[in-house]
Amino acid sequence: MKKLRYLTIALVLILAALSVPAATAEEEPTQYTSGDYRYTLQPDETAAIAKYTGSASELSIPDTLDGHAVTAIGDKAFASCRFLMSVTIPDGVTAIGDSAFRWCDSLTSVTIPDSVTTIGDSAFSACDSLTSVTIPDGVIEMGGNPFRGCDNLTQIMVSPDNPVFETIDGVLFNKSEKKLVCYPYAFTQTSYTIPDGIRSIGDRAFSSCNVLTSVTIPNSVTSIGNSAFASCRSLTSVTIPDGVTSIGNSAFYSCGSLTSVTIPDGVTSIGNSAFYSCDSLTSITLPDGVTVIGDNAFNTAIHSRTLPSQTA
Repeated sequence: MKKLRYLTIALVLILAALSVPAATAEEEPTQYTSGDYRYTLQPDETAAIAKYTGSASELSIPDTLDGHAVTAIGDKAFASCRFLMSVTIPDGVTAIGDSAFRWCDSLTSVTIPDSVTTIGDSAFSACDSLTSVTIPDGVIEMGGNPFRGCDNLTQIMVSPDNPVFETIDGVLFNKSEKKLVCYPYAFTQTSYTIPDGIRSIGDRAFSSCNVLTSVTIPNSVTSIGNSAFASCRSLTSVTIPDGVTSIGNSAFYSCGSLTSVTIPDGVTSIGNSAFYSCDSLTSITLPDGVTVIGDNAFNTAIHSRTLPSQTA
């Protein structure tokens, strides 16, 4: 009887397992082709450009595809279009996706309409020929630094009617969050003082700004974002103020000229690779309040020589 009971239980379990559908990966949306564009349809039947396959050097993106209004430019839609020099985005587009124009290294001019409300992370990253960009008053959201690694970007202009973003001395800020968003890569000054009242340094805000040798951070700043100063290879001096409580992943990664850092008492977490590959960094002082130190936060030699035992 025991064997029969065990067999019955086993059979019930097998049948139950078979009745549960296997987990499936989320299906990719169907792509349609219209000329040099591949696009997907959004729930409201408007089109989101998924990929441009043409080779034009000057381009006015159409406002409709197969009768569907174009309202979004998807992630990486124009990435690596190295021949593209000038692009006009049509009225009606509300979102420019992550890395949408990344590595368009011939791009010198882009027109962003007032309809755009969102510009994604790294949307224009590594557009090496882009010297200026104007952000219209409709943009209220940006992911990270849309313009990181633009070798010749010297001018970011923001509509005076924009409710969220502004420039101060050419540097882009989110004024509602009091966050520094983008320090233009091609600025030539070697030192910079962040204005008082700024609360955070955004992800990749200073990334690869190789001319900078020193940055003064005000006491109002409480957080330093991921990769905020990554690959600032000439940076020798940075004072982290007492108000800072967190230092993001790769915040100072590969700052090869940085020689010493003092972490203030308020810091409780230091992210992964925060000071990794800082080859000139020979000393670092950590307070007792640091409770989280991410993987590879420091070079191995520094980690073994300077970190207090309770945080190692």
